[in-house]
Amino acid sequence: GEDVIWEASPGFGKTITMLLPALKAALGRGNPVFFATAKGGGREPVLSAIEALQQYSPGLSAIFLSARSELCFHKYGSCRENECSFEKLEPDEYGRFDTPPELDNCKIITRRELREVGERENLCPVDLSFLYAERSDIVIGDYNFVYDPGARLRQFRDPGPSGWTLLVDEAHNLFNRGREIFSTAIPADDIWNCRRMLEDEGWRFDSMGSFQKLLNVLEIIGVGVQASISEVLPAEPQLIEIDETEWEELFDRLSLSMADFLIDAQDRIASEVVDAFWSVYRQFEYFVHLLGEDREAFPIYGDADVREIGVKCLDASGKLAEINKRFNNIAAFSGTMSPLEFYKSAIGLTVRPTETLQVDPIFSRTRQLVVLADDIDTRFKMRPREAKEIAETLIDFCKMKTGGYLAVFPSFDFMNLVT
Repeated sequence: GEDVIWEASPGFGKTITMLLPALKAALGRGNPVFFATAKGGGREPVLSAIEALQQYSPGLSAIFLSARSELCFHKYGSCRENECSFEKLEPDEYGRFDTPPELDNCKIITRRELREVGERENLCPVDLSFLYAERSDIVIGDYNFVYDPGARLRQFRDPGPSGWTLLVDEAHNLFNRGREIFSTAIPADDIWNCRRMLEDEGWRFDSMGSFQKLLNVLEIIGVGVQASISEVLPAEPQLIEIDETEWEELFDRLSLSMADFLIDAQDRIASEVVDAFWSVYRQFEYFVHLLGEDREAFPIYGDADVREIGVKCLDASGKLAEINKRFNNIAAFSGTMSPLEFYKSAIGLTVRPTETLQVDPIFSRTRQLVVLADDIDTRFKMRPREAKEIAETLIDFCKMKTGGYLAVFPSFDFMNLVT
């Protein structure tokens, strides 16, 4: 019922240290664990830890989630039945699924297994991944599957408690990732490109009133974006003021005209055009949604260089806290997360009592040697003259003891001078 945020140096064993007690506690309550990673490379330690745990608990099941773009077989990622031959699993009258035995018996499911089984059985691998994410003891995936409204798993969409335990690896990344997730933009070029693609299909739909209405709405939005940035100076984004009610009404008009057109056009519109529509629609929808947030934390900006307006999240802590409420426990950990009190607030660990823990480095400070070469001048203007001396000093230093060495430079130019 409480959370923890802690820091320990690389090599300490944070993954297994957190995974073992989290699984014991969560599975003891009959609930699973989600292990959130900031990047694909962060999955390797989790895989090793799970393989080690399975030696003692062979029934432990895990799935590694991948982005739709990495799983989907369709060129455009289309989920329309008439365009994708891969089927989605449907429950029978008792709510049961006839799932592939290969995946039922697989205790660690990765992208490879999902694609191989999906291709062989003619099943959608994305749909399979979501189904097995509901059946596994531990689910491993990017932060987006928890926090991003567009990618969030169904289990975490309900504002009520999910019962899950959340482990956040490399949690210092969530500070910036949260701000990225809760920011959005409407680029004028996307609007005009979408309208152009629609016009190219015009010979199919010229007789439809909904076709012209949609063209008109897209033009109004494109002109509106350009008008909003007309007084913005180039070089960097600037804060702007817009009529929020006007943009909300524009979104309503886009929704209605787009719905009417898609109904009238039925299946005659190309996949890439539909994808462009939905991309613009979702951008606009999220933009309007964020207009309701506090302007101090979510200011509106205009950028003349990339021709866009948007909402930039400066403080995602409130939005992250809303999602954190849905978990039974959260443990956030990293090798670089000082000061802990700042990160505790910044990533929204404020909804329950939260313990902080800072583990001493595993390498004793008494066994560290700091050597200062005070006869070398590394100031910018002196670097060309001192480069040879620096190189010779590094060579002499590396000859002192067999092992690996790392030389760190403040710029590539300086490094090239020396090397």
